[in-house]
Amino acid sequence: MTPTLITLVLICIQSSLSDDLEKLSKWLVSNRLTLNATKTEFISIGSRQRLRTLSDTLELFNNNVPIEQVSRAKSLGVNVNVAFPHQLCEKIASAIGAIDLVKVILLKLFYYQTFFATWHN
Repeated sequence: MTPTLITLVLICIQSSLSDDLEKLSKWLVSNRLTLNATKTEFISIGSRQRLRTLSDTLELFNNNVPIEQVSRAKSLGVNVNVAFPHQLCEKIASAIGAIDLVKVILLKLFYYQTFFATWHN
């Protein structure tokens, strides 16, 4: 059976994340620190449509200890869940819309000031 594109992408992501975890572990050891494997967890973030297409889950390990995949987590007082990016995207889109509106208003003011400055001189 030929693997699907999404399966190949997941394998690539898993390999890349495993390499990064290994580098992180080496850095921590060299700085006399450790990663608490029992408290370590990860979350897959993406659009709802993209997450629904993922039938396979990532399997990550730190020093042969499996890292749990979760659907929500709390870090430094911030609750992060799978819906977090959607909520964040809505807020960013709203902020961009407000910035565009302010930009249009400021541009009109600039044109008026330039017009009147050249007309009165």
